Amino acid sequence: MGLALLSALGCGGPRYQPRPTLTEAAPPPREGGHRATLIILDGLRADALDRYLDALSAADYEPDWPSGLALLKAEGFHFARSQRVELSAPSGGISAAATLITGAFVDEHQLYGEVFEHRASEGPPDLIDLRRAAGAARLQYGPSFTVVGPHEVLLAQRLGAPTLYSRLSATHALTVIAHPLAAGARWYIPEDPETATTTYLPHAVASAAAPIYDRSTREAAMAQLSAGPPPDLLTLYFRQIFVESARQTRAVCEDRPADLLALQARLLTEIDAHLWRALSRYQRAHPDDFERMSFLLVSQGGVLNLGASARRLTEADLLEALAPAPPPASAPASAPASAPASAEGCAATLRAAATTGRLRARLNSGFALLYLTEPPLGLKADAAGACLEAALAEAIQGAPWLAAVVTRGGALALKPSFSAALTVNRRERLNRKLKRLLPAEGGPTAILFADAPWAFSPDTAPPPRARWGGLSDAEMRAGFLLASRQLKEVDIAELRMTDVEWVDLAPTLMSLIDAPEASMAGLRPPLLRWEGEALRFRPVARQVQPRPAPVEPKIAWRVEEGIARLSLEESSKGWPPEHLKVGWGEAWVEWDAKAARFAEGAPCQYQEGEAIRAWRCALPIPTGPAALIPAALIRDPEGDEGEAASRPLIQRWAIATGASEPTLRAPAELICATEEMARVRLDAADPLGLASVTLELLDGQSLKAGADVTATARLSWPSPEVIIEDGAPLQLKGVVKGTRAPVEIPFTLTHLEHHRRATGLAGAGVEDRVALRAAFDASPLDPESPPQRALLRLTVCGRGGGCVSQMLATDRAYRAAIKAGCP
Repeated sequence: MGLALLSALGCGGPRYQPRPTLTEAAPPPREGGHRATLIILDGLRADALDRYLDALSAADYEPDWPSGLALLKAEGFHFARSQRVELSAPSGGISAAATLITGAFVDEHQLYGEVFEHRASEGPPDLIDLRRAAGAARLQYGPSFTVVGPHEVLLAQRLGAPTLYSRLSATHALTVIAHPLAAGARWYIPEDPETATTTYLPHAVASAAAPIYDRSTREAAMAQLSAGPPPDLLTLYFRQIFVESARQTRAVCEDRPADLLALQARLLTEIDAHLWRALSRYQRAHPDDFERMSFLLVSQGGVLNLGASARRLTEADLLEALAPAPPPASAPASAPASAPASAEGCAATLRAAATTGRLRARLNSGFALLYLTEPPLGLKADAAGACLEAALAEAIQGAPWLAAVVTRGGALALKPSFSAALTVNRRERLNRKLKRLLPAEGGPTAILFADAPWAFSPDTAPPPRARWGGLSDAEMRAGFLLASRQLKEVDIAELRMTDVEWVDLAPTLMSLIDAPEASMAGLRPPLLRWEGEALRFRPVARQVQPRPAPVEPKIAWRVEEGIARLSLEESSKGWPPEHLKVGWGEAWVEWDAKAARFAEGAPCQYQEGEAIRAWRCALPIPTGPAALIPAALIRDPEGDEGEAASRPLIQRWAIATGASEPTLRAPAELICATEEMARVRLDAADPLGLASVTLELLDGQSLKAGADVTATARLSWPSPEVIIEDGAPLQLKGVVKGTRAPVEIPFTLTHLEHHRRATGLAGAGVEDRVALRAAFDASPLDPESPPQRALLRLTVCGRGGGCVSQMLATDRAYRAAIKAGCP
């Protein structure tokens, strides 16, 4: 894909460079407080950083090139290099960035990779694909795609843990030049616009979310550092090393040598020269603050040099290894419910699951997320889990690409050759880390890691020269350099030999700038703390801890074919396990607290472990016409009235059973539009209730791959009301089954502007223009007013999951409607 991109853009690079907002909204800087700068080098191998620092030391920090690190040493900054820093697992991409910025493990921040599934309490899973930057913009950018507070939007949408920026926003001034979590702000300061191709754009509309930064933007960033009061925390995120190492764009254009360490050494020299310019200007503008600054330089997601023989693993390869081709016809086609988890029976079970879509793999760079939905699979839930573990244990012995697997139940398997290469301490740390990857409910069922020279990727281009891969030492080790004038030799020595985890970095940064203790709640202790004017190492145990039991009860609904699944999970140290009732339609199911079981034949079970207890129900969906069924869960522990533990927990749902599809009783019509919204005349109905109406912007590419730019208005949200009365069946209230009223959709002019610039940047191919024209010719739109670059499609969805669509307008007609305005 990188080669195809360069072919489309040319090695000279694109020319559209929108300017970002560099400063987060925050209080004014504090007078005289400690300050810090975080420098993230994405894709830099730890051994490449070690070599570079050794070269600076050998030159007595007087190299024959401009060096920001040498400048710090000359100004009296002491360097601390930790040799035992390990990345999170996964160790690259947005998942690792989220671990760094939140100080939380993956099971807490819930960004499992570049591509993963998210399931709400009901309905089908939502595929999150952060490789498509414009799709990621829905997470990281506001409604108008402006780079203002991207972490706040991401936090509200997907991120399960607060970032250090949100923790500090009330007390500290923050400047973020290229936010680490924003896929659209992967910036390095380019020497000239010709190198802009190293910001990788896999999709034309991606430029709307991934702006390219040129010399003028570099100057804007420099002005930000020198004008006005300095920030308490400055973040610099350099994407250049990963992009050139993994995509090797300059090697394509300039026939550069392909040796990975040599390439990274050259790129690190260039970045250090950029740091020298930035730090020199900062020092001149704020000399006192410069002396009180601490610098933390870290590398993220070191890449592997896979070479020309590297193999790309596909989803088909993965599923074939787990569910190989069936044995001779005499063998059973599926495992009976009572059968043990044999390799042969499990292969048949998983093969059936893959055929029906219940076994899915989401491929990322060095790992894959495996999703196995619950029965019906011909097995009970616990047997299905055992079946998966048996299949994985078999696969790891024979699949050349598999190094390690971890399952939701906590089972971990390592390839013997890989396990033997690890020290006992490293193996145990890796074991604990991998077990933190999987939540008890709702996320992946298992995670599989590639063994080099394999690399997981859905890309269709030839394999890149280097890529994130597996769990090798080069992949898991992180570069780490702390520079401060206030460090003492004893603390430098302590830090050098400490096992440092990626989750230690966020609390350490907060400690470096005097963050209040209350703002660090839930984080691990920082590596360093201030004692007067000395920065002292904090000696505490830094082992990876097991996943904690949930503090609050965790409840999830999931609807499948013929069955609805309910689970409630809580800490065994919380409420006493008493008085639980589940309502489903006209029936109630109660749990017998004294006997610790449900009544004979009830579709529910109770499980209890050392830290967690759970109730799980598989509720049958009645056959017949599609319907909305009211459901409720009441958790009512004993206790005196008014006590916290005695307050009942009540959850209500309206569960859609069967399929239904909305109907448009008349074609939808664009009434008018403004720069902020579209007003649409809608006459629609659905027997289960209307849920939402969405406006999508479609060009030739998104007609094939799905829209990147969308806006949605809710027609019935969040859910119809479920009425609970003692002794009575549950009832529904407020189901919206039809509407004839105009609907306003927040589709802004900025959507169109970014799309226009994006298609102007990458350019649509001939086949994309043909696809767009074919879609227009097949629509009922005015044939005399063809689209310029896109069509707007209206989609109405019901609560039963069905949707109906129609083309609403061309981009040309929509611009005319905006110009006319709304009365």
